[in-house]
Amino acid sequence: MPKTFKFFVDHAMTFSCRLESEQCTSNSRTGNRCRNRTVIGVNTCWRHLLSEKQVRIKDSQYGKGLFAMNNRKEDNAVIFRANATIVKYNGEIVNQAELDRRYGDATAPYGAQRQGEDVYEDGACKRGVGTLVNHATGNNTNARFSYARNGSLQIKATKNIRNNREIFINYNQGVRQQEQRYLFNEAGVRHETR
Repeated sequence: MPKTFKFFVDHAMTFSCRLESEQCTSNSRTGNRCRNRTVIGVNTCWRHLLSEKQVRIKDSQYGKGLFAMNNRKEDNAVIFRANATIVKYNGEIVNQAELDRRYGDATAPYGAQRQGEDVYEDGACKRGVGTLVNHATGNNTNARFSYARNGSLQIKATKNIRNNREIFINYNQGVRQQEQRYLFNEAGVRHETR
């Protein structure tokens, strides 16, 4: 059954979409393209996220979260060193008008602006693996948003991240101080993915 994202303001659904499903872009051991499809964490299936990216999507205190993981290393081993790129954010590219159509004046729960552009990567309908990194503040963060040379978003480690530890970023810590801030528990606003 396809997963659907729904966005509500004052108990009324104002936007919904079916999450994109993509074939894994990695190759199998035989050299052929992997046949697995993915919806949460596009464009890499769970097996290749673990073997190639050293991350796994797991249950977190906040629903689902992204964890550093390598089954061949001990539990305390460092998986990502400070300043290492962890994953791409990999959301759908939308312009300001589309972001406004989807969310109005409310916070876009998966929307993040690309550097130097008037476009956003929105993970509502295309749920890239980087969209699963949960929010934390202060010393609880271990990663941050970063921009690739093409302006796209990625997640980089800010300190060493050890095996089987959840990856956290501060959603409100952007490159520019005037960026719109993400509001948690915004009055009358909620979203769900089922």
